[in-house]
Amino acid sequence: MTEKLLHAAGFYEIKNLRRISGGDINEAFAFFSKEQEYFVKINQLQDFPDLFEKEASGLQHLSEWKKISVL
Repeated sequence: MTEKLLHAAGFYEIKNLRRISGGDINEAFAFFSKEQEYFVKINQLQDFPDLFEKEASGLQHLSEWKKISVL
């Protein structure tokens, strides 16, 4: 199921998909594409409808530091 979701999000060359532990709200995964490594969080929209929108501001600040890429 996770690979189907990643394909729907536009990730097609998925290598070394692995679950990352540590969270209670989201499922977290890391994987490599052809060019780089990604970290992805997945949750159920009906359970947390505004969660990712609320995180957007903090992620925007992180991307301004140019240490990690936020997509």
